[in-house]
Amino acid sequence: MRGRGVVVAVIDSGWNRNLRDTRVKSGVGISRGNNAASVVSPNEDADQHGHGTACGIVILRIAPAATIVPVRVFDKMLETSATVIEAAIEWSLAQGIRVLNLSLGTADKRTVPRLYKACHKAAQRGAILVCASAPGRVSYPAAFDNVISVSIAQRNRAPCGYEVCDQNGVEFTATGVYTLDTGFPQSGSPSRFVGASIASATVSGNTALLVERWPNLTLETARAKLREQAISWS
Repeated sequence: MRGRGVVVAVIDSGWNRNLRDTRVKSGVGISRGNNAASVVSPNEDADQHGHGTACGIVILRIAPAATIVPVRVFDKMLETSATVIEAAIEWSLAQGIRVLNLSLGTADKRTVPRLYKACHKAAQRGAILVCASAPGRVSYPAAFDNVISVSIAQRNRAPCGYEVCDQNGVEFTATGVYTLDTGFPQSGSPSRFVGASIASATVSGNTALLVERWPNLTLETARAKLREQAISWS
């Protein structure tokens, strides 16, 4: 399995367009307008931070035949809103994308109704959302029952592997370290990303492999299959 035919939406900071990769298609940039409505800008998916690029590369390392669609909700700062994330999920569903990686989260309970509704709609449409869970605290949307929650492993594991966790609302853990060797921005120096964001991308890549094999995979079936194929370290 290589993820052939599977599209993964990386809802993040976009993609570094200096890195030419035919597996990364044109995406969108989503921002909040003056009237609080979300504005979708086609092709404005350029990464100004590197976070989304790193997550996309991790996914492609595991599922090299998959396709990435960057959905930019961050700019230089990794800050966004529930309205923008909701719009990003809606846009991804409209494109028929099955796997959505959200290497992001918030502890703000005021966002729960809007985010839960969006995630519920995605699950009902057959999409599988993989979300990062910040270690040691409740993180939304990772805490919801209609997404797959991933946090960083306490010890570095195999770069493409993950394990079952089932602690503090987290379902899986994975290695959360990746170095973007190309440098970002165009500084020439590598950028090192550490955290649940990379762990989430690892599980998204593995989910893409499952969707290739079982195209009609539902959220619950994906959860069960991920558990079956998780690595157990002694």
